[in-house]
Amino acid sequence: MAIANSSLLVLVFFTVFVVPLFPLSYHWVLYNLSYTGIYLLAAMAIQRLRREILLAAFSVIALEWASELFDLPLLNSLAGTITIVFFILIVILLITQIARSRKVTGRLIVESINAYLLLGLIFALLVILLAGHQPGAYSFIGSSEADELRSSDCFYYAFVTMTTVGYGDLLPESAQAKSLATLMGMTGQLYLAVILAMLVGKWASSGSRSEEE
Repeated sequence: MAIANSSLLVLVFFTVFVVPLFPLSYHWVLYNLSYTGIYLLAAMAIQRLRREILLAAFSVIALEWASELFDLPLLNSLAGTITIVFFILIVILLITQIARSRKVTGRLIVESINAYLLLGLIFALLVILLAGHQPGAYSFIGSSEADELRSSDCFYYAFVTMTTVGYGDLLPESAQAKSLATLMGMTGQLYLAVILAMLVGKWASSGSRSEEE
């Protein structure tokens, strides 16, 4: 499981921060291959209900590739929604594992980072879904109306909003987009506060037990 967590961290990092550096012609293949790996590694990183989660991962992979191959609007929306639900489940299970762990280990820290990055991935997918269903929900400052919101733009927007950096070059315009931006900012800060407090508490309690022994 430690290998799965480490591999998941590397692959999510590659998907979010490295793939956007490639030419646009490579994005379709790289994103789809990366997502396939993330589904499987995320399922393998879960301790409980691993068999059921793996089965769900294979189902999501099949649906995702089918939506890409057939390119049907309804199928694309369904695949996007189910993908988001799958990642939400993974994040919840990872946070549960972190909460149940008694000691602060390297695996626990990697799990905490993975949950945060997957949270950003969830928000990026929500932005993609919203932008697809509601044209004009987001706007670029200093760009023409013909510019399309790419996946790399959504990753960028999701993480700068979660960290409350907010450069202002990509703006939410609709009420739904603004509400989602508020949720992203609050969730990002609450996650860091809660997880850091949890890790510090576990570290302190494990140190106290060691001194007593």
